Amino acid sequence: MNNIKLLIIGLLLLVQSAALLAQIDIRSSSSAFSVPAALQKPQELRESGVGLPQKRHTIGFGINTTEGDASTGRSAIMLSALYSYSYSPTLDVEVSIQQMSMRVYNPLLAVSSAMSLDGTLMLKPLTFLPQFRCGFGPSVRWQKSAVRSTDFFIDSTGQPSSKEVLNFQNTFAIGATLKLEYLIPLFPVLDLAVRAQGHIYAWPVLGDNAHVPANMPGGAASLGVFFLFHF
Repeated sequence: MNNIKLLIIGLLLLVQSAALLAQIDIRSSSSAFSVPAALQKPQELRESGVGLPQKRHTIGFGINTTEGDASTGRSAIMLSALYSYSYSPTLDVEVSIQQMSMRVYNPLLAVSSAMSLDGTLMLKPLTFLPQFRCGFGPSVRWQKSAVRSTDFFIDSTGQPSSKEVLNFQNTFAIGATLKLEYLIPLFPVLDLAVRAQGHIYAWPVLGDNAHVPANMPGGAASLGVFFLFHF
């Protein structure tokens, strides 16, 4: 046990010594040359624009927890993917897709699956907080559900009887989305984003929404983390 502790302490000292030597080497070289762009902090590098061309394309992947009518008011896991194009340092145009599936155990529903497609204008409205972004735009949702129902009939003996059946329903609805996001730069080409999303949909233009009362809109709210790759 003591040998393991000594080995760990020795490794820590070795790593600390290597880091100290690396810092000394960087400082000594910076006296004759400017610090390379690759050694700058991600946020400083993006603000200065030194050493890298402007990266206009971004792809991202995220995982969210969501709650809404598609999940019958319960929390569910939602996966997201996105692509955005940067028109300026303060404006991006984004296309994203979200997928949520879950099993529901209640008298009405058995399975619910929803996929939404968003088009979003992402803005940086606060000059003193460039890591904060907000966005809004249209959204469409395709939803598939297996809905339980009870059929009543007269059996072969002439007695009333019933049986439970599953009716598969497809719905298509149009709505809007609102997004709030905080960016945490990790590397010059990679950000970690914490994103809150809200979706609201009108009554379906195709099919019936069995998840909400009649004449009521559907929608969902979610919170998740995204990895954003810039190129």
